[in-house]
Amino acid sequence: MERIQSDMTQEAKEIVDIIKQFESTNNSKATPNVVSEIYRGSKTQRIKPYISFPHYGKNTTATHEEIILLIHEMLRKNILEETSTKAQHMTLPSLKIGPAVDGLMSGKVNIIITFGKKVVKKASTENEKEELVSLPTQTPQETATEQLRIKLLAELFNLRDTIQNEDGSMVYNPSLIFSDRSIEEMSRVLPQTTDDLRRIEGIGK
Repeated sequence: MERIQSDMTQEAKEIVDIIKQFESTNNSKATPNVVSEIYRGSKTQRIKPYISFPHYGKNTTATHEEIILLIHEMLRKNILEETSTKAQHMTLPSLKIGPAVDGLMSGKVNIIITFGKKVVKKASTENEKEELVSLPTQTPQETATEQLRIKLLAELFNLRDTIQNEDGSMVYNPSLIFSDRSIEEMSRVLPQTTDDLRRIEGIGK
């Protein structure tokens, strides 16, 4: 499986614009899920108040998992920061502009996301077709597994970042629950048993 890198700098700038709109209206409901739905043009009832936001529906081809991974990378680079907001007796993570945002907007910082993808070469001549017959191609099962890994990675990041303390407050440092490396390893290995999980670095006993 070949790893490919995707430059999502422009998408990151558009995410920043959406969050700035939340801040300009003193709206603290810029949760990762809501921002993703706005950017992807969701027509659900809870997104209707935001259809006038900049970049609403700008990216209808990206998956929710891809946008969540992008947001996580922006958090890691301090382009965004997390705070907390209360909604329906729950405390949810909310996004705000971080100290490194100027680097992104000025072009000094790029956002590169790495995805797994099987690259299949196309033959342009009969000879090349014969040479490529023996090359491995991605089976439907491999494709489904890779999609599962991407989805699991995004969901684990989202779950970790929404875990609350007993008093309902947000955990100060979510990486103390699971490090980024542990989550990435879980999505790669896809552990099936408790013993499989314990073998992942950072999980312990």
